[in-house]
Amino acid sequence: MALFPDWNSIESTTRWSEGLFWAGIFTLVVVVVTELAAHVYSNRAAYLISADSGIQREALQRQERAAEQRYSAATAKIREKLDIATAELQKIQSGKARHLLDQQAKALVKSLGSFSGQKINVWSSDSSSDSVTLGREFIAVLKRAGWNVPDEVLTGPIAGGDTEGIHVVFDGNISSPAEIPPGIDALISALERFGFVSSETLYVDDAEHGRDDLRKTHGQFFLKIGTAPGMKS
Repeated sequence: MALFPDWNSIESTTRWSEGLFWAGIFTLVVVVVTELAAHVYSNRAAYLISADSGIQREALQRQERAAEQRYSAATAKIREKLDIATAELQKIQSGKARHLLDQQAKALVKSLGSFSGQKINVWSSDSSSDSVTLGREFIAVLKRAGWNVPDEVLTGPIAGGDTEGIHVVFDGNISSPAEIPPGIDALISALERFGFVSSETLYVDDAEHGRDDLRKTHGQFFLKIGTAPGMKS
């Protein structure tokens, strides 16, 4: 009894021998190719995992750096406002004349330097003994920023009552916020940011000034320095 097909045939056993031999060779080739492919894909998977880990690590580091920068910027702004507010409070409490601190002057020049050529007048209340000196300091700062400012500090009474604190005023009428020059917007924002004014507001004054020479300023912008808030000279 034959153990395998064509067991007793010379031709058949020869064919089976050759066929099985080449089948084995083919199988070995497939095994080798499969193992090589598995090795290549294994290396590729390890590389992709490593690259993805690196990308995630870099993204996390960028987020941490951005958070630190935002925190540092916010802390610096808070500290700057606190320093300015503390200095102003000390001046008010001690009754000393108001002055621009070096830090305030540098910050204003930096904020307003992009708007050189902007025209504005500086007016000081004649009811406050320190307003003229403070007005001259503002003129110096505005000129350093490249603004077009008269050398003289205008003084005198204003129709409708004196000014308390510091205001940015347009002598005339403005029908739309779009009519406000970018430089004036920047000045108001800087004054609010550095604690000089309490809100980002442009005051509009269509009343004539008390002095004849100031009546020619209709249609112009003013930085008005009045009496210290809550104090009378």
